[in-house]
Amino acid sequence: MVSGAEMIDRNTERFFDSLNPRVDNEVSLIVVGHFTAENQVFLNYLNSKFNIALVICKPGSISGELMKTLPKGAACKIGNRDDFMNIGYVSNIINWNVMRKHVIIVDVGGYFSYTIAELQSRIAPIIIGVVEVTENGYQRYMHTEASRLPCPVYIVARSSIKEPENHLVGQSVVIATEFLLRKYGVMLAGKECAVFGYGKLGRSVARCLSSKSALTRVVEANPILGVQALAAGFPVIGKDKALPMSEIIFGCTGNQCLSVYDMRAVKNGAFIASVTSPDDEFDFSGIGDECVKIKDASSEDIDAYETIHGNRRFYMLNSGRAMNFKFGALSSNLGRFSRLVQAEVIESINMILSGRRTGFYELDEENRKAIAAKWLSFFNESD
Repeated sequence: MVSGAEMIDRNTERFFDSLNPRVDNEVSLIVVGHFTAENQVFLNYLNSKFNIALVICKPGSISGELMKTLPKGAACKIGNRDDFMNIGYVSNIINWNVMRKHVIIVDVGGYFSYTIAELQSRIAPIIIGVVEVTENGYQRYMHTEASRLPCPVYIVARSSIKEPENHLVGQSVVIATEFLLRKYGVMLAGKECAVFGYGKLGRSVARCLSSKSALTRVVEANPILGVQALAAGFPVIGKDKALPMSEIIFGCTGNQCLSVYDMRAVKNGAFIASVTSPDDEFDFSGIGDECVKIKDASSEDIDAYETIHGNRRFYMLNSGRAMNFKFGALSSNLGRFSRLVQAEVIESINMILSGRRTGFYELDEENRKAIAAKWLSFFNESD
C-alpha cells in the first residue's frame, strides 16, 4: 500500500518531470538551503537529474538524522556566512568536491555573491550559471556589476509564482510563534508587535498578526513599502519608537534589521522572532560584549539574554532561526506551493543549460504561467 507521503512524492516527481529537465553528464550542482525533510524530495530529484556535488546547509537547519539522507554522493558543509566571504575557503570546497567540468550554483541567500566575480580564476570547474531564490540574495548579487559576472544569474526571488509560498511562510511564522509563546503562557492577542520589513514576507506576517488581534506596527525603510503598509491599515513607525514599545518583534527584512547594540533600547521582556536565518536578519556579532545569556531562563525553544547596559532582558525565539521550521509549521499545504518555486529553479537551470550570456535574468511570465498550469493539473485538489 502506498503511503500518503509516498503518493505526494511521486506526484511531485511527475510534476517535475513534466518540465523536461535537461540532462548534462558534465554538469554538477552546488545547492544552498535549509535542509529539511520538506526539501528532501526536491534535493533527491535534482540529484537524479543533475548530480549534486555539494550541499550547503543553512546553520541550524539540519539534524543528525537528516544528514543520513543527504543525496547520494553529495558532500555537506554548514553555511556559515563569514566562511563564504573568504574566497580561499569557497574555492577549496569547490575544488575538493566538484569533479565534473561544469557547475551550476543554486543559491539561497547570496552565499556565493561575495566571491562570484573572482571565483572562476580560482577553481577548476567552469561556473555556467547561478540561480538565486531569495530577495536578500538577489540584493547581494546586485552589488556585483553585470560585466564582472562569470555567468548568467537567474533570479527567482521576485517571481509571481513565489507569492503563494511567501504568503504561507509568513502565516506559518506567526502560527509557530504563537504556538511557542502559548507554552510559556503568552498570547498574541492584544500584544504590541513590530514587524520589521513590509516586503512579501513581512506583509504576510503583519496581516496574520492583525487577524489574531495583535496590535501590529511596521518598521520599513523603503517609503514605497511604508505607504503600502499605511494603506493596509498598519501604523508605520521608526526603529527608535518600535524597540521600547514592542513586546514581540518579527524580523522580516533579510538584511540585518537589528544589531546587538539595538538591544540597549529594546523593551524589557521582549520576544524576538525571525522569518529567515539569524545571520541574515540580525547582526549579533560581539553579543558577548553587550549581553549575557541567562541560562536559568533559557530553554531549547528560547534563548534569554540580559543587556549589560540598562539591565534589559529579551528572548530570542528558536535561537533566532526561521520560525517557519519550528514545530513542523511547514505544513503539507505550504509544501505543495513550494513546488512552484522549485519548478522555477528547474526551469532556470534548463535556461542556463540552453546557453545564456552573462547578466541577470528572470523567467518571463509565459514560462511562469506554463509552470502554474502544470502545477494545477497535479496539485489542485478542488478540481
